[in-house]
Amino acid sequence: MRKLALLVLAVCINLVVPAHPAGATTTTVHLDVDLAIAAPLAGCDVNVPSGSNGLAVLDQAVTDGCIASYRTRTFAGLGEKVTCINDLCETPDETLNAVTWVVYVDGRASDLGVSSLNFPTHGTRLQFSFEPWAIHAPCWFGGVCP
Repeated sequence: MRKLALLVLAVCINLVVPAHPAGATTTTVHLDVDLAIAAPLAGCDVNVPSGSNGLAVLDQAVTDGCIASYRTRTFAGLGEKVTCINDLCETPDETLNAVTWVVYVDGRASDLGVSSLNFPTHGTRLQFSFEPWAIHAPCWFGGVCP
């Protein structure tokens, strides 16, 4: 009888004490923004809830003052692609000297939009590089990245 009473008490305590929310942990993502992997425009560590997508990282970077602003464009099936950072905007429709924002995760070019990237791991590096469009068009449209 005593064991049963202790078991009932333990169950009641577990019902009353709330569990930690699933998103209570955070992760640090290092954000780099540069011109063709050479001239840095911004760099900072951004703390976001674990599992956040790239938009949450960019939003927090704006809040933290690491970058001033960003804009995106949605592509069906791929998510949102960054088109401007700090009012430096891509020009993919031009035939001469066209440039775009290329996203890298831990040094590898991504064929996904920033909204489709998740950051559950502490210390991930998210990089945006303003580069010639022709080199990366096959990556974005065909999923074939250099």
